[in-house]
Amino acid sequence: MLTLQPVTEAAPYVRELFEASFPHAERRDWEPQLQLLADGHLKLSLLLSDGGFIGFLFYWPLNGYTYIEHFAILPNVRGGGIGSRVMALFCETFHSLVLEVELPDTPDAERRIRFYSRAGFRVFPYPYQQPPYRQGEQPIDMMLMYKNMGDGREVFKRIRSELHTRVYVCRPYE
Repeated sequence: MLTLQPVTEAAPYVRELFEASFPHAERRDWEPQLQLLADGHLKLSLLLSDGGFIGFLFYWPLNGYTYIEHFAILPNVRGGGIGSRVMALFCETFHSLVLEVELPDTPDAERRIRFYSRAGFRVFPYPYQQPPYRQGEQPIDMMLMYKNMGDGREVFKRIRSELHTRVYVCRPYE
């Protein structure tokens, strides 16, 4: 049985999967990540299959939607539709969703975009940059995807502004 278990602390195995799954430039350092979790801004749900850890979702409850910042499943569990089942379960709990994806420049990025599209997400058709997690690093060209939200430019601008100011704690990029 597949379940999402909200937790307020991250075990070492979460850190291991977090750091193995996301490039350094696309993730926060671990101590600030833990502080945001402890402060209650950032949320964490463990993905459990028959009670055993298989992955996680880090997410932010924001103004009228939930932003999925990081979603990872253990490599030996991937495939067979587990990610789709996790996403369906998460979508049942959190109706309006937003996430970032890489530009479709690689087969892996194209696969991720197809995965989220099959889950009902759509791409905002406007340029988007993920602000850097660390001072001195450069922003990363990405795309924003959304589910169960309006799709106009004003909605995109509001979401982009909130992500930049609350999640990345920077001035919004235009």
